[in-house]
Amino acid sequence: MFMRVFSDRSGTTSSAIYAKAIDDAVALGADSINMSLGSSTGSTVNADPSIVDAIKRTRAKGVSVLISAGNSNTFGYGYDKPLAENPDYGLVGNPSTVEDSISVASVNNTVVTEEVFNVLGLENNAELNHGKFTYAAAETEGQFEKGKEYEYVDAGLGREEDFSGVDVKGKLALVQRSSITFAEKANNALKHGATGILVYNNVAGANVTIALDGEGKKNPAVFISKEYGEALKAGQYKLVFNGDMANQPNPEAKEMSDFSSWGVTTDGQLKPDVTAPGGSIFSSLNDNTYGNMSGTSMAAPHVAGVAALVKQYLLKKYPDKSPAEISELVKALIMSTAKPHVNKETGTYTSPRQQGAGIVDTAAAVSTDLYVTGENNYPSVSLGNVKDEFTFDVTVHNLSDKDRTLKMIVNTNTDNVKDGRFTLTPRKLTETVWPEITVKAHSSECVTVKVNTSKFAEELSKLMPNGYFLEGFVRFVDPADDGDVVSLPFMGFRGEFQNLPAAEKPIYNLVREGKSGFYYDVLKDKSVSAGDNVSAILTTANETLYSTGQTTARSPIVLGTVENEQGTNVLQLDANGNVRLAFSPNNDGNKDLIQYRSVFYRNFTNLTASVYASTDTDYRSPIWKSSKALDGRKNYFDSKGPKSYVVENTVWDGRDSSGNAVKDGLYTYVIRYMPDVPGANEQAVAFQLQIDTQKPVITSGYITNTNGVETFVARQVKDEGDGGILRKSLFYLQPDKNNSVLYQARDTLGNVRIYERRVCIATNQDGSYTLPKGVEKTNIFYLVEDFAGNKDVISLAKLVGDENSGRIRVALVDAESHKDLDTSFVYRIKDANGNYVNLDKGNDINFLGFGHYVAELFTYDKGGLKLYSPQTQEFDLTVEDSFKTIEFLAKEIVYAPLSVAFNQAVPKNTSVVLKNADGDLLVLPMQKYGQNAFGKTVAVGRYTVLVKLPAGYELWDENPTVEVFESQNNLLKLAVIIKTQLLAAVNKQASLVASAQYYNAAAEKRTAYNQAYAVAQVAVAGKLTQAEVDKVLAALNTASNDLDGKDSDIASVKQAIAAYGAMTKTGRYANATEKYRRNYDQAFQAVAFLLAQERVTQEQIDTVLAQLKAAEQRLNGKATNFSSLQKLVDREVEFQASNYRFIYASDDVKAAYLTAFEKAQAVLVNPGASREEVKAATANLREAKRKLNGKRPQKVQTVSVLTKTADPATSNELVS
Repeated sequence: MFMRVFSDRSGTTSSAIYAKAIDDAVALGADSINMSLGSSTGSTVNADPSIVDAIKRTRAKGVSVLISAGNSNTFGYGYDKPLAENPDYGLVGNPSTVEDSISVASVNNTVVTEEVFNVLGLENNAELNHGKFTYAAAETEGQFEKGKEYEYVDAGLGREEDFSGVDVKGKLALVQRSSITFAEKANNALKHGATGILVYNNVAGANVTIALDGEGKKNPAVFISKEYGEALKAGQYKLVFNGDMANQPNPEAKEMSDFSSWGVTTDGQLKPDVTAPGGSIFSSLNDNTYGNMSGTSMAAPHVAGVAALVKQYLLKKYPDKSPAEISELVKALIMSTAKPHVNKETGTYTSPRQQGAGIVDTAAAVSTDLYVTGENNYPSVSLGNVKDEFTFDVTVHNLSDKDRTLKMIVNTNTDNVKDGRFTLTPRKLTETVWPEITVKAHSSECVTVKVNTSKFAEELSKLMPNGYFLEGFVRFVDPADDGDVVSLPFMGFRGEFQNLPAAEKPIYNLVREGKSGFYYDVLKDKSVSAGDNVSAILTTANETLYSTGQTTARSPIVLGTVENEQGTNVLQLDANGNVRLAFSPNNDGNKDLIQYRSVFYRNFTNLTASVYASTDTDYRSPIWKSSKALDGRKNYFDSKGPKSYVVENTVWDGRDSSGNAVKDGLYTYVIRYMPDVPGANEQAVAFQLQIDTQKPVITSGYITNTNGVETFVARQVKDEGDGGILRKSLFYLQPDKNNSVLYQARDTLGNVRIYERRVCIATNQDGSYTLPKGVEKTNIFYLVEDFAGNKDVISLAKLVGDENSGRIRVALVDAESHKDLDTSFVYRIKDANGNYVNLDKGNDINFLGFGHYVAELFTYDKGGLKLYSPQTQEFDLTVEDSFKTIEFLAKEIVYAPLSVAFNQAVPKNTSVVLKNADGDLLVLPMQKYGQNAFGKTVAVGRYTVLVKLPAGYELWDENPTVEVFESQNNLLKLAVIIKTQLLAAVNKQASLVASAQYYNAAAEKRTAYNQAYAVAQVAVAGKLTQAEVDKVLAALNTASNDLDGKDSDIASVKQAIAAYGAMTKTGRYANATEKYRRNYDQAFQAVAFLLAQERVTQEQIDTVLAQLKAAEQRLNGKATNFSSLQKLVDREVEFQASNYRFIYASDDVKAAYLTAFEKAQAVLVNPGASREEVKAATANLREAKRKLNGKRPQKVQTVSVLTKTADPATSNELVS
């Protein structure tokens, strides 16, 4: 069954799509799945989880997934062999690097069945297959005409320069593979008139398919072997394409296909797993056709068929095993029974990184019933980093019913190196034979493998200084004939694989060390262009056309190079071989920014760029850092991929992270990245850079004339920015016959530029220049350039003057940048005698004789500028110092709107004043239309903001400042804290606590209020937010409102006093015990005292009233019995009316009696009279009565009759 995973629209696919296809294939009953797809530089650890999980699900159901390993060979395939210092040259493709898949490499078929073209003239040459040359045709729009005899021409490598002087019009271009892409070769051939292209291999191996794009697809293109290409180059034949097919012995039969991708994975795991025929396979094509195809996409389907057969075998023989066990055994048997391939050139086992476990052996896989595993029951061993001596365990599994005796042989190899490059052939190190082992039926046996390569360590470390692979096979052979039975590949890295350099050294380092880059051979003149594939810093470039005054853009250049007279950019080396790296981010288009370009040897992750001050040697405080990190793949090329990257996130234009231009000076530009290997350390390359935005200054010069020969002498140049003088040159412009000094040509990158015809005048030994005759001084230019790309140029007509004179320039410049201000000003110059010197103010620069002068700034725009230097400056003009720039320093006063806005409304008597650095004050008016804001247009700069607020208003920020920027609306937001209500509530406390609401409130509520008040007092004086102030105020108001005191009950006091008066008129009071009566009186006095106080609390009232009541309750007097006294008084009334004793008593006695009688009556009317008073009144009255001394008159005789009126025993009363 076929599962489509590629789109017609995009021509690509993704792991999500083919993961779904895998699931669908399993659901439809597939026994094994082939995937002839992938991309180079695959990872095992970081493989896409969707495809990892899909393959796990597939394995769990007993289905194997076979995936092509890739067709990219090794790093640099199609250009050169990998460097010995870059052992991580493997490119095995994703998704074959997923651990549970079976990654399949390719070996060449024994025959080649493919289309051939006939080489007329070689029919009898058996060594060259009788002139029948096999080829691989590219997919093109044009086709070869059948039967036509084609001529061809050798066009070298197919580069643009290789077609120079070569007539290929109407012919085929024969070009060698290398240097540039197939597409570029085809495009160049088409451009020069070729009708087609023959590309021959630069290494021995199978033909590969050419990928073309662009115009080059219009003509037919084919790929042929190195042998055939060299034969055509050596002779002159005619070629005929008839579409013939032929079966021919494959000259590379049974050799590993040169295109087959090597391992290891990017994270150092051993892949591919096995090898199968994939080179020169006669295969089905579209539209019911067949053709020769090469690729691991041919090898993987072969193993997919083997996997299906092995599964069928296992299901039949071991029906009880689970699907997961079956799929695990399929992989183990295929790998263990594969036959390790032997390299024909060295006679040594081919690297397992190229072949995996070996070439599949279907018959052995379904008959041997033995397999070998390492750690985690996996049929290969990835050891990671190892030392010269190491050990590991392998286990031999016996599925059969018989015991098996085997001999173990361990073959350990490494890479061959020649001339600093890997030859991609194996080198044998050791072969050790171990005692026989016997593996019982249906059991397993573990064996420890020991490897010792110590004796090779010194040599190998010199050949491969960054480390090397120690690898090979653990083979279990038949003791009888040493015939291979089962084996297991192993691989370890002697060194630190994870920390191998991910990027090539910068070209500056390589040149200093006398080395070349991988994709670039350093030329004798040390020239390098921005298009060369090197690790370097690129920068912008332009050129001034002095004949027109215009500036034209140039192609980017490598920083540290200068364009010579031939238009080549050459590195400028000092005596120590170092390159001075400097640029000038001043927006003049020349060296304004930098960007990193690099050749990456490995996949990388988290690449960033950052800049530090040169003194920050620990890189602690970055001035600038790239906004994002980038990941990328190694520049492996494969005849079509990029050989280097211009890294997009590394552009730096001399600004810090805030966008402000940094000052001129020294900086370190650091590129950081990590190899895409778990456990790798961060790697970095640092460039010492100088920023110099000040151009060098040509001082002065003069011309001497000796016997009609003019000589120009230039005085010492001033290097204002200390960027170092790169070059000085004197040239003139030479017109052509049309009187034009301009012409067009292509630069080193192939871009069209406008050039001037400049003729450089040689420098004499003493540094002077002999001027050509007949050339106007206005047409001769003196140019000085520093390393940062700053230039000063002037025509001799403006430069030269009297030999005893110099030049001056007076400028009004920015106080910080020292750039000229765009303003008008007037200056005057006085000589040593105080006389003003006549100058041509129309010229920017004037000549003056040597001497002492004073420059005076006469007028300038005082409203728009602030002057920072004195208005007069003295200077001397001498031979040694023949050019003077007199700079008056000023800052342009730039204005911008500023609003200071409060977050809450503030009173009208609020004031806002700005104070600048000089202490000047500026009042901001309240904005009529702004909300709670003050503002106006002010000069840009930093200010202290002085805010005066009325009582109850506070500013949250104690000393606010504001930076006013130009070209924007500046807004300072200030938080104001309003405490007016809180202050009012606090001030109310005195009157509140004097009120009954407070002092008659419940105690706990008074306590709550007191606590809230204390917090409020702190808040009034403290620093709180508005929310906190509002919270305190709310709490105080709540506590105040909760005070439930009422007015004191004074009426109850008055009532108590009245009650006391009444009580004192009762016998209860009068007859009470003296102590209780006295207590009652004292309690009454406390009550009476309340009325004399200004403020009486209810609590006080309640207390004294309670005490009075208690004292009253303790009064124990009984009511006085007035009855006897009343009777006595009543009788005395009758007595007084009739009794002689009263009537005739003497006056004094009668008066005494009447007084006693009246007192008795008073006692009777006094309800509060006590019993003692009643008794006393009775006794007194009786005593007074007894003393009455009236006598009965004698005239009257009366008879007294005694009448019983009472019980004699109880009464002494008598009635007469």
